[in-house]
Amino acid sequence: MGLTQQIGASSLIKPGVIDNTAARPASPYEGQIIFQKDTDQLLVWNGTAWVIPNSPAQNPQGLELVQSQTISSSVSYLEMLNVFSASYDNYRVVINNIQSTSSLGMCFYLGTNSTSGLYYGSLYYDQFGGGATSTFRSNGLNIGYVGLTDSAGANGGYSFDLNAPYLTKQKTYHGTYDGRNFAGWCGGLIASSSSFTGIRFLNETGNLTAGTIRIYGYRNS
Repeated sequence: MGLTQQIGASSLIKPGVIDNTAARPASPYEGQIIFQKDTDQLLVWNGTAWVIPNSPAQNPQGLELVQSQTISSSVSYLEMLNVFSASYDNYRVVINNIQSTSSLGMCFYLGTNSTSGLYYGSLYYDQFGGGATSTFRSNGLNIGYVGLTDSAGANGGYSFDLNAPYLTKQKTYHGTYDGRNFAGWCGGLIASSSSFTGIRFLNETGNLTAGTIRIYGYRNS
């Protein structure tokens, strides 16, 4: 049997093809090439980090998609595992077309650590039709109100930055807040120096039923 018959395109074994960041080789050799399916990326190990081979700089600055998940059925929360790592210190979370059984706030907590006393959030917003600026402050089991969910799917999307979730330091977040007829600013603190690799998103009182959440890493160099 020829070599192409054993490891060709029709082979059940496909060397170098991996599912996600967590499946990258633990001890890569310099020049090793992999294809990562969840981000559709060809990557090469340069001796220090996984880099994009078709970039002139071999390590472009900016945002890189780390993980994307779509809600296709009613769930109490959406969990994204192995999304934070030493590859990035800071992340951008983008939430699009989110729907829920209750048109209330979108919340999150890190890992499975839904613990009171760790999550401090502030929200300031104005209604487009006028009126006084409104505020909301929380210290609960999660970060509350990073955006609004909607049972009719009227919200196009919103985003926020999450700083240092993987690092053994306290974490912060900040972003814009958008609702049906108001907008503002949200931000706060996660008072934990633990290292987290995952995150959970949930509605304040109901289930999530549709939408897509993408998390991007800010490249360190």
